[in-house]
Amino acid sequence: MDAVSPQLRRATIGPDTSVPVLQNCKSCCRWKGGANGKGRMSARAPPPPTMPESDWAVRRIRKELKLLWLDPPAFCRPGPAPVTDPFHWEVVIDGPDGSPYSGGTFPVDVAIPKKYPMKPIKLTFKTKVYHPNIGPEGRMALDIFGEWWSPAITISTALLSVVSVLYDPVLDLPVRRDAALQYRHERGLFEQKARRWTRRYASAPVASFCPAAPGKELLEEAATRYDLVVDGDRF
Repeated sequence: MDAVSPQLRRATIGPDTSVPVLQNCKSCCRWKGGANGKGRMSARAPPPPTMPESDWAVRRIRKELKLLWLDPPAFCRPGPAPVTDPFHWEVVIDGPDGSPYSGGTFPVDVAIPKKYPMKPIKLTFKTKVYHPNIGPEGRMALDIFGEWWSPAITISTALLSVVSVLYDPVLDLPVRRDAALQYRHERGLFEQKARRWTRRYASAPVASFCPAAPGKELLEEAATRYDLVVDGDRF
C-alpha cells in the first residue's frame, strides 16, 4: 500500500513493471500523463461543501431579526411572542400618525420562504383593515412582494414600504376596488370608514417581546427545534 495515498495500490504487470491503479478516488485525484508514456497521480482537493439554501436564508434572517429587535423601523416593532420558527414571525405595526390608522395596533404575520431572499416574503394583517392594498383576508398586495421583489430588499425595508402605503395607497394595483374608488372619489368618506374599522378591530394594545440580550440569546427555541449552526453559533 502506498504510504502517501491510502487509496492508491500498485498492480504488478509482468516481472518488473507496475502501474498505479486508482480505487474510488475520482473526486479528489487525477492522472497526469507524460511524453514518455509515464505518468503520475496528482491529488486534487474535493470541492467545498455547498451550504443549503435554507441555511443561507437562516444566516440572513438571524441578522435581520436581531436588527428588528435593536433598531426597528418607524411604527414597527416585534410581535408579542418569542420567535420559535425562523421562517415565521409576527410583527406589530402601529398606525402611523396623520393616517386614518393612527392609534391602531396591527399584528402582522410574516411568512419567509426557504429560498429567501431570492423569493419574496408574504405579509398578512391579522386584523381587518380597510385599505385599497389589503385584501379581505389581510394579505398585503404590493408589487415589491411579486415581480418587483429584489434580494436587496430586507424585511425592515418591506415593513417601511407597508407603513408608507398606509399613508398613501397604491391605487394602480388595488385588491379592494371599492376602497380604491372611494379613496379616489370620496376621500373623506374613505377616511371615516378606515378610522371606524381601526377603532373596531385594531384598538386592543399589543405588547412586544424582546429578549434581554438579543445578541447572545438569539432564538434559543429555534436553535433547539431546528438544530441549526450559523457562523459557528447555534441559531
